[in-house]
Amino acid sequence: MAKKGEIEMQEHWKMHKKKMAWKMLILGALILANSYWQVFTWVNFIGWIIVIAGIVKLCKPACSCGK
Repeated sequence: MAKKGEIEMQEHWKMHKKKMAWKMLILGALILANSYWQVFTWVNFIGWIIVIAGIVKLCKPACSCGK
């Protein structure tokens, strides 16, 4: 039988996997939109995605679940 700490850790890990899945979904949608409408060149598009990811990490640097 799994210990209480192990179960909490598994739930914690699942939450992080779901967040990563949402990030991948949004990034995929942005890539498809950029390829369809060609708003930016690919170099600019990747650069802006990295800048936005950095700003998000600065605003929320730690895990929000309290662990």
